[in-house]
Amino acid sequence: MERPKMELEVNKPTRIKLLFNDCVEGSSKFGKYYLYAIQNGDGSTEYSLFAADELHKQLKQFKKDDELLVTKLAASRGNKIVVSWEVKKINEDIAVDKTDLSKANSPNPSDELFYIAMEKSFEDALRIQNRFNGMANVNQIAITLFIQRTKGNHSFA
Repeated sequence: MERPKMELEVNKPTRIKLLFNDCVEGSSKFGKYYLYAIQNGDGSTEYSLFAADELHKQLKQFKKDDELLVTKLAASRGNKIVVSWEVKKINEDIAVDKTDLSKANSPNPSDELFYIAMEKSFEDALRIQNRFNGMANVNQIAITLFIQRTKGNHSFA
């Protein structure tokens, strides 16, 4: 069965399910590769995922049928784009009362506002860093912007 290649979008968590315990390792003119057979989050389509070294190091810890949340993260460092990966296992094995689960999944409206403010702060910090050719510290700028946005006493709001 030929599976289409899955391309992970930057900063967008993608739910996947591993179809085998191991990946296929090989090499080509582009170097060593790690090929995983995966299923998308809703279970409707199977894909091939070529994992970078860092992603492979994280994925090889899991086994067949594990459901994972994979996020490709990218940040600009000077003239370079640095890519990193975040992999989290989705734990559905724990038996939880459905009422408790619905409470846990319903976000507090103020939490959503903080999330949006932080996301916007990082976007703006990346724009500032790009404007100054990578000479600005994204984390420091983002935190400063976030604090100012969430203080609630600025006159330009």
